[in-house]
Amino acid sequence: MFGFSQTTEYAILAMACIAANDNCRKKVHEISECTGISTTYLAKILH
Repeated sequence: MFGFSQTTEYAILAMACIAANDNCRKKVHEISECTGISTTYLAKILH
């Protein structure tokens, strides 16, 4: 991408998933399914 860290790239993917779904509230496991990021790691990123 642009030299972002892996964590930053995952955060961008998560935000894109949320935005693609009309900014509705999503649970971590739903975002995980959308992005392919593990739920435990994604929970740490979004905390």
